[in-house]
Amino acid sequence: MVGRNLSQLLHAIHSGRAVPMEAALPIWEALDERVRAVDTELTAMTIAHGLKLRRAAHLLDGEEE
Repeated sequence: MVGRNLSQLLHAIHSGRAVPMEAALPIWEALDERVRAVDTELTAMTIAHGLKLRRAAHLLDGEEE
């Protein structure tokens, strides 16, 4: 499905039906900002709770199942 969507996007760009990158840039910047915020939050959660969760799931090296 992803390849098909990319193919459709490429076709739209080549046929002039796609929005110019300059017009889409604010949207991409906002999306990038949101993704970075989520990544920061997930990293903090992993640091705070990762070891405890890995221990509970018996995923640490050297632990017996």
